Amino acid sequence: MAFRTLLVIGILFLIHSCAQVSSLTGGDKDIIAPKPNHDKMTPKNGATNFIGSEIKIPFDEFIKLETPSETIIIVPPHAKPTARIVKKTVYINWTDTLQPNTTYSIYLNGTVKDITEGNDSLMQLVFSTGNYIDSLGYETKVIDAFTNEPIKNCLVGLYEGKTDSIRPTYFVKTSELGIAKFNYLKEGEYTILAFDDKNRDMLLQADERMAFSTKKVSLSADKMDSNSIVVDSIPLRLFSQKLKPRIRSLVYKAPGMYCVGATASIKNAKFSVNNLPLLPKDYQFITEDSLLFFYSIGDSSSLEFISTSSSFIDTASIRLTKREKDGKLSFSNNLIENSLNPNDTLVFTFTDKITEVIPSGFQLINKDDSSNVVIKKIDFDKNKLTILFDKKKMKSAELVILPLAIKTVNSNLNDSLKLKFQLKEDKDFGSIKLDASEYSEPIIVEILLAGKVIRTLSLLDKKQILLENLSPNDYTFRVILDANKNGKWDTGEFENGIFPEIIHTFSEITKVRANWEIDLKLTKKD
Repeated sequence: MAFRTLLVIGILFLIHSCAQVSSLTGGDKDIIAPKPNHDKMTPKNGATNFIGSEIKIPFDEFIKLETPSETIIIVPPHAKPTARIVKKTVYINWTDTLQPNTTYSIYLNGTVKDITEGNDSLMQLVFSTGNYIDSLGYETKVIDAFTNEPIKNCLVGLYEGKTDSIRPTYFVKTSELGIAKFNYLKEGEYTILAFDDKNRDMLLQADERMAFSTKKVSLSADKMDSNSIVVDSIPLRLFSQKLKPRIRSLVYKAPGMYCVGATASIKNAKFSVNNLPLLPKDYQFITEDSLLFFYSIGDSSSLEFISTSSSFIDTASIRLTKREKDGKLSFSNNLIENSLNPNDTLVFTFTDKITEVIPSGFQLINKDDSSNVVIKKIDFDKNKLTILFDKKKMKSAELVILPLAIKTVNSNLNDSLKLKFQLKEDKDFGSIKLDASEYSEPIIVEILLAGKVIRTLSLLDKKQILLENLSPNDYTFRVILDANKNGKWDTGEFENGIFPEIIHTFSEITKVRANWEIDLKLTKKD
């Protein structure tokens, strides 16, 4: 419980500030939020036995108010405050009667801004209608559920009751290190939520990242440390809430390929384009929630795609300009740093469905001695073209594809294609003997190079594996605890009390050298 006649130090604290561009003044830009004049405030911060209905806060500069009816909050919410400005002073008033023997906090959540730069802040003023101030404290941390990095300027709220469509009883914003520190709390049990609060309404919205705990925050004097605070060692993990099943994107790639992305699996769905069924021969899945399909739009300028499944039905439309429709055929290949790995086959991916290939239009040259290399086979499936040849005793090659050697539904390869590339040998690569046997549960191991995932392994029972054909470089690792064994990281579900799957980040660099095998053990983190 609170301690009597507590001397409250500190006045209004600033949690964050922001700046807007203004005219040049010849001096440094003002990035400091307005500061209150401590000595002239009425009542003083931490005052007890307060019986008034007005608060006076003088500031050190001219100010303006930002939607005070929405941004000024009194906790507990026993009164509805209003505000006005006289010169550099803010007056906050209410007509309601405050309850006796109660500690109140008034929050100004971006209410006060300076006139020139618009810098604002989150401020808190504390007073009591009784002869003591509630003095319990609580501290926690908010991190990103995927990266484990601290989240700054995240709103963290403590709720006395349910969290549905109400503002928190107490709230703060996190520091640069993701720390949320509450003061002036009364004894009791609270539900805790953290969320982005993009629109500053202090209500959790579906598009705001959030974090929660299934355990109550229990505060009493006998649980406090020497600083009258409870420190929670388990961080809140901020995640994006699952979106309702729908088509989220439809992108056109000239001259005849379309990319579709959804917020849920469409593996078992049926599809139609402009009211005609889309057949399996004309599409392929990228992942369970995304696919490519091929369609000739002809003289039309618009396309409507419909996905129908047992979980949802949704429609996406796209309208194409003449310039977009006339776009040229483009392609990519599977070379890594312009090199073909020893166990890889040369593959091209085009932006239209291939209908015919003329083998005589392909020529492969050994650049080491300028000799012609026999192409054993040329295969194509939908928009992918595979070229098979003997890679032995060859370090450098050039592939030439003549015009019209590749034909597609909506276009042809009208220009010569020349591609020079290197052919790697086994000795050019290193390997890692990976041991993740400390993990008994199913896991996903991601191998990262410069922060980008280059390989993903789903490991159920066997946790020791040899990673071969790794280019000499510096690698890091990430382990996902795959609770539902679906081979991917899953976010949380607040309504069902499901937390996002836990990720362990191994940021220590593992250096791979050519023609060298190293041992690496991933030690499980608590």
